Parts: sequence; C-alpha cells; structure tokens
Amino acid sequence: MSSVPAPIERVLELRPVSLDFFRSDPDQLYQPPGARGVFGGTVVAQALTAAWRTVDGDSFAPHSMHCYFILAGDASLAIDYSVVRVRDGRSFVTRTVQACQRGKCIFTTTVSFQVVGASSGNGNGNDSDGVKHQMPYPGANLPQPDEVKDYVDQVADLHARGAISRYELANAANLRLLPTQSRPVASTSSTSSSSSSSSIKNQVWVRAKGKIADPRAHATALAYLSDVALLGTAARVNQVPADNVAMMVSLDHVIYFHQPSFRADDWLLYVMHSPWSGSDRALVYGSLYSASTGVLVASVVQEGVLRLKSRL
Repeated sequence: MSSVPAPIERVLELRPVSLDFFRSDPDQLYQPPGARGVFGGTVVAQALTAAWRTVDGDSFAPHSMHCYFILAGDASLAIDYSVVRVRDGRSFVTRTVQACQRGKCIFTTTVSFQVVGASSGNGNGNDSDGVKHQMPYPGANLPQPDEVKDYVDQVADLHARGAISRYELANAANLRLLPTQSRPVASTSSTSSSSSSSSIKNQVWVRAKGKIADPRAHATALAYLSDVALLGTAARVNQVPADNVAMMVSLDHVIYFHQPSFRADDWLLYVMHSPWSGSDRALVYGSLYSASTGVLVASVVQEGVLRLKSRL
C-alpha cells in the first residue's frame, strides 16, 4: 500500500486547535462553478472526520449521519468544526458537530457510531445471527466502469456535437481538479410510461482517486461522494436543462452506513431517484453499492431547494 495519501485524504485533513475543536485548510475547499458556496460533500466529510477524531476508531464506526446546511460556506476561509460529546455508550456513541465561519454556524450534524462487529443483541459479535437483507445489486446489467467514459469526457463529446455550450464544457473541465471520479450511466426508468417520471434513475460510477491509506477515510470519502450529482437527479426527472436552474442547494442530508468494510477508492455504483418535488424543493434517495461485491454499503436521503429561472 502506498504511503502517499490519496487526494481525498488531503481534503479531509483537519488541524486540531483545542480539545474537540478542529480547523480545515481553505486551500482544500472546492466551490463548484456557479454555486453559492463550498461543495456540500466537503463539509459533510470534514464534519464526519472531526466527529470521528473524538471516538475510539478501532472500536466504533459511523452508522448514521443527519446533516443540515444552514448558510453557504466561503471557500476562501477556513471552516471551524466544534464537536460535542453527547453520549458514550457500550454499543453506540453520539456526537454533534457545528461548522462555523465568521462566528456563524453554516452547517450542523449529528453522527451516531456503532460498535464494530455488533450483533442482534446476543453479545457474541456475530452479525450473521441477526436479520439481514438488502435490495438486489443493479449493476450487473449496466455498462461497467471501464466501458463508460469519465463525466468530463462525456461532456466534451456533447460539446463536440453542439449539444451543450462552451461555458458548460469549461465548468465540467474544473471537475478534473476534484479528488474523485464519476462516470455517469444513461438514466433508466423502471416503467415505459412517460407519466412515471419519478421512476427515472440516475446511475453513476464513483470512486476516490488514488489509493486511500487511512482505513477511516473510506467512510469519510463516501460521505464526500454522497453529494455528487444527487440533487441534480430531481432536475433530470423534471427534464430541466442546466441553464434553466436558478438555484439548486442542499437543505438537509442523511447518510446511513450499512457496511463498515468497503473501499471508496474502488468503484461504487450510485443509484439515485427522486420520488417528489414541489414548493421549490425536491427530495432524492440514493443507494451506494460496491461494484466488486454487490453489497449495499450506504443509503442517502437529501432534500434541497430547486428553483428555476423560468417555469416549464
């Protein structure tokens, strides 16, 4: 295993300032072109990193994370993360984290950790003794990652055919600077009815670049990846072109970590669908599967603001 940190690990580095208080490096904060502030996945992942610093990482791993985005983050300023140790139990540990800039809270989350190897309650640590199921892995019948072009290359192809503007091409090119890769698969629908737009699924192969050295960074990298292309699924369901989106920002974000043993630097299949939109808001569900094992490693729920420049 290489001793050189993966790019995502540099993004997740936090400097301890005092007990339970950490600070980010503003050089590692990414603001997407046209966005109002820092990419939400960065803040989610750094907040998880801060919370995990106050937990016995050999004994506990995160199982759920409930987040609220309050204000847009300024990419030119460091973000301060303050952790509150809510509870330390034998099976579960709870932490809350506030992310602040200029003395104002921009993001807050509650993270729950579960003891590694938890059983159904019989105390022997054997996970196989409890109930266990998952939705079937949908990736076997999809084009595999080595058969799909990177998102930036797909956008370049669209530009070459005159389907998108040079501005959209330039925005996509900035994604090469990110510590992650994404390879979208064509959207699919579970029905042939044109009226069932909510059945449209957005499917993307995602992974962290390089090889991750820190075992904890796989879960925190997944937290970063969980915000990739998620809310945009609602725009796609409603056939909203990118140039007609006036505002698309996250309000709240939930991650359920199902499988502590996976690699975020191997390909994950992110399957997203939006069951509802209205009142300038949209709701999106996401499922992240390991491509190598077919295991559902995490589920995601997000609600966000989706406002248009003109009504459809």
